[in-house]
Formats: sequence, structure tokens, C-alpha cells
Amino acid sequence: MKTDRRGDMGFMDAMVGFIAATIVLSAFLGVVIGVAAYGGDPSSALDPGRFSGTVEGGEFKPGYIGYMGDYLDSSGCRGISVSVLIPGGFCEQPEPTTIGSMEGELFSRTFVSMVGDDSGRIFPAVFEVVLCR
Repeated sequence: MKTDRRGDMGFMDAMVGFIAATIVLSAFLGVVIGVAAYGGDPSSALDPGRFSGTVEGGEFKPGYIGYMGDYLDSSGCRGISVSVLIPGGFCEQPEPTTIGSMEGELFSRTFVSMVGDDSGRIFPAVFEVVLCR
């Protein structure tokens, strides 16, 4: 960029400098937004109220299978697994429910919710949700 004897740049030089700075800042913001969008924890958007179930005849019946599939479709994750721990011997320990592939970066959340049984009792259950991206 050339300046005249007073130190002023011409209009064309000023516009080229402005455009160069705008392009560099736009690229920087694009990278920041891309990293922020991909780098977040997908398990933070889980709805704890959707994890429920019942104990029928000594066996746990999950009430969250549909939510697991819907969340997997909308979150961009490759897999989801839910483990349930029901203390107190009210039923046999259920096997984890898994949809999709669990190979890759893992994120986990733990929720405490209430489950009922066929005799009307209500007791706590611990739900551990693992997401794979």
C-alpha cells in the first residue's frame, strides 16, 4: 500500500485492506462456530423425565425405547445405551438397552427417576445413559 506525502492512503488501498481483514475475520468465526457446534456434549440435551419404566412380574419393562430412537436420529450420534439399576431387590437386574454402534467418543449422564410396579409401589431407579458420537 502506498501513501502520498501527507501519509494518506488512497481509496483503493483502504478498500483492499478492509476486504482482506473482513475475509480473515469471517474465516476465523467460521472455524470457531464449527468447533463449538461439533465439540459440545450431546448428552446435555437429554430429557431426564423421559427415562421411566415399570416392574411387572419381577421384570423391568423400559418406557424409553421410543425416546432412545428419536434422540439418536436427532442428535447425530451413532449409538445410545441405557443401563438401569433398581436397588432393593424388587426385580432382576435388567440388561443394558443399546441402539446403534458404541464405538467412538463416549458421553455419559446419570439420572435418578421413580419407577412403579404392578402392586402400586413406587421406588427409585438409577438410569445411566451413554451416547457415542
